Amino acid sequence: MKKTVLIFLATILFSYELGVKEKDIPALRDLGLLCEQKGDYCVFARGSNKEELLKIKKYIQTNAAIPVVFIDETKKSAVKKAAVKKTPVKPKSIKGVYSLQFISARNLNEAKKVFEKHKNLPFVRIEKVGKFYTVRAGAFKSYKEAKKIKNGIVLKCNILPERIIEIKNENGYFSKR
Repeated sequence: MKKTVLIFLATILFSYELGVKEKDIPALRDLGLLCEQKGDYCVFARGSNKEELLKIKKYIQTNAAIPVVFIDETKKSAVKKAAVKKTPVKPKSIKGVYSLQFISARNLNEAKKVFEKHKNLPFVRIEKVGKFYTVRAGAFKSYKEAKKIKNGIVLKCNILPERIIEIKNENGYFSKR
């Protein structure tokens, strides 16, 4: 019981928040992200794992060109809901890139085993495509580039963040949902 309470308190006390200036809210909505107004910023992500939040920050700054900041938790201010449209917006995707594919299976556990074997490759991920779990790596501009990494089936594909179940080494593409 004491351990659970300590973990809960640590999560509250040491949580981090990512935010954007009010002028960048429409661009954030285009990515399908909602936010809460907090002082001069609009908070769209919270968590106790700073590394994960850094990945999200890097992705948004790199791919959407939206300046993102960590908000200092010590400056507690009243949080009020920002005026946000309730219509869902599809997140951005990467279209027409080349990836290596290692397996396409109906069983997630089979896909996870293959995923673990290839976890050191760039942008390796498990995607749910229809009824299948695929393990893919990379997001290359050309077939030749993909073939240089490792032997495997190279295919041209679209990377949709809503299909990604697990990911490693994303290098600024997407973070785990």
